Amino acid sequence: DHIHEASASAGHKCFEIVNDDHISQCHGSDSHVAATESDTKCHAYFSSFSTLDEANCPLGCVFVKKPKFSKIIHPHPADIKLPGWKPARSGACRKIVPGDCPSSPDGVCRKSPNGKYGKSPGNPMNKDPLYGGMTQAECAAACVAEPTCFAYHHGPWCSVFGKDVHLTPDSEVPAGYGTGWGGNPYSYAEDNDGSLLANDGSSLVANSGDQTLKGNSGPWKMGDQVLSIDSTKSNVEYICVEMADNHPVAIQRAAIATKDAAIATKDAAITTKDADITAKDATIATNTADIATKDATIAANAADIATKDATIA
Repeated sequence: DHIHEASASAGHKCFEIVNDDHISQCHGSDSHVAATESDTKCHAYFSSFSTLDEANCPLGCVFVKKPKFSKIIHPHPADIKLPGWKPARSGACRKIVPGDCPSSPDGVCRKSPNGKYGKSPGNPMNKDPLYGGMTQAECAAACVAEPTCFAYHHGPWCSVFGKDVHLTPDSEVPAGYGTGWGGNPYSYAEDNDGSLLANDGSSLVANSGDQTLKGNSGPWKMGDQVLSIDSTKSNVEYICVEMADNHPVAIQRAAIATKDAAIATKDAAITTKDADITAKDATIATNTADIATKDATIAANAADIATKDATIA
């Protein structure tokens, strides 16, 4: 390993015993059995170049590439089980879509739902102890704050998903996602009238949630935002959590939707009545015009009779 830097601390000093173990090496026979030249010769020749390339390690010496440090994967801790959320699923939230995806472990095509992502918008004094970004509770709260959010996934990054969430304030940060949220728009690449079949030719059931299906019967139009979840992408660092119907926000949204539907029904009824009144007004106007025509005819007839009476007299 290699010490890259040190933090100032009174009374402490930092020492690195081997200060070149993080770079490429050119070994001699003293340190590598396959070498025929001495370490001294190999090291001297190799270090005379400005770049530590394999071509600069001479014949009789053995070139060893600089170590590549592997990423440490931390499985996500257990779900904190906040009230009003469905049980968490391991992995990043995804939606199964039709298509052929041989690079996917199971051959199933998946898309991320429409949303936004970030790791720094949370409380800087309350970072996630494992990942250093937003906590799961903060990620859930970020979803609740969005009027259309229906799910989130949490891990090293937090993503919240919903209609037009990628357009909400603070989604796009000019300075980059490191200072806020980054928009993450996802939409369907094809039309689907509800008749699409799985890759194996079997029928699909709308919103079945069956993770073995390679597609979903929709319907949707090409360009529509991906606004549902039925599976996850395997990733032990993340959990995917959907909002339950009994979440206070979900209940509030349902109540608003019911009221909006009632208002829309009343508006439609008013429109129908207005049209009926307009039709009746038109009928009345027609009848009035007809009466006026008849009155004019009667007046003309009366005048004709008066003329004839005068002639007789």
